[in-house]
Amino acid sequence: MTLVIHTDRQPPSMQRLEGLCVTKLETAATESLSAFFQDPTKPGNAHKVPILKELFRVARAEEKFKRNEIGGLIPCAPVAALRRLSWDPPC
Repeated sequence: MTLVIHTDRQPPSMQRLEGLCVTKLETAATESLSAFFQDPTKPGNAHKVPILKELFRVARAEEKFKRNEIGGLIPCAPVAALRRLSWDPPC
């Protein structure tokens, strides 16, 4: 799983944003989707929270890689797949 960001394909308004990081995106997404996840008429929505958390976990690992905080040899795979292998991810 990977999130690829092509800054040259982003609109100019997005390119000008500085200081935008995965943590800020995660906070905004969590706040804006909180009502969606807590909708009592659709209890299946709450089961999607781990998927969103997993996306942001991988995005944080990519962000660390881009800042050279971790090397390219650090495995970072979706947790669901790793749990089948009985292995905890380092990222």
